[in-house]
Amino acid sequence: MDDVTVGSSLSTIADDITTITTIGPSYGIRLNSLRCEVISKTSAINHDATRDFQQETTATAMLLGAPLSTGSALTLVLLNNSLSAPKLLHTRHAARCVDHHLLKEFDTQLRSGLLTICNVSLMVDQWL
Repeated sequence: MDDVTVGSSLSTIADDITTITTIGPSYGIRLNSLRCEVISKTSAINHDATRDFQQETTATAMLLGAPLSTGSALTLVLLNNSLSAPKLLHTRHAARCVDHHLLKEFDTQLRSGLLTICNVSLMVDQWL
């Protein structure tokens, strides 16, 4: 897993991190705590689960090169997460359910969302 974002109260985040570090290795998933970040309004987050994480404030934090303090960060998050969906679509098309009617609906929704996020238009042959 390259990236994961967890957000909630500190206790919930700590529980999620504990779950990932405890159960994750059995699925081949592990956190590299030296590359993990805790982003909060203040950089004073003290919890055993996040002790090795880098501390960032919302005013200085960056996501994919964009400051989190601007609206562009949300767009980048949506774009980044929507780009992993074609992998799912490819897997679904390669599976036995290749002619399932929901695949076309999923593809239509994915294309529509991506076009809206990027503010572009693509012809059908450009989407393929």
